[in-house]
Amino acid sequence: MRAPSESLSLDQIEPGEKIVLRAFQGDRELQSRLMLLGLFVGAAADVVQTRKRGPTLIRVRNTLVAIGFEEAKTILVDVSR
Repeated sequence: MRAPSESLSLDQIEPGEKIVLRAFQGDRELQSRLMLLGLFVGAAADVVQTRKRGPTLIRVRNTLVAIGFEEAKTILVDVSR
């Protein structure tokens, strides 16, 4: 497990980690799409599954959301305990 409050991109996080979404670095279209999926800055989530160069599956408010590898690189998160 990583140290708490260490900001990383979502593609760097391991399954089982608890995270807080901190920033979206993609274009406005991507940011809008993420918000439609229920992803907001400050939201807590659990990383359920990761795939090397594949999608990351996270749980946000009891909803599973699949994030593509390229999109995951644009989402900054803090690891929490």
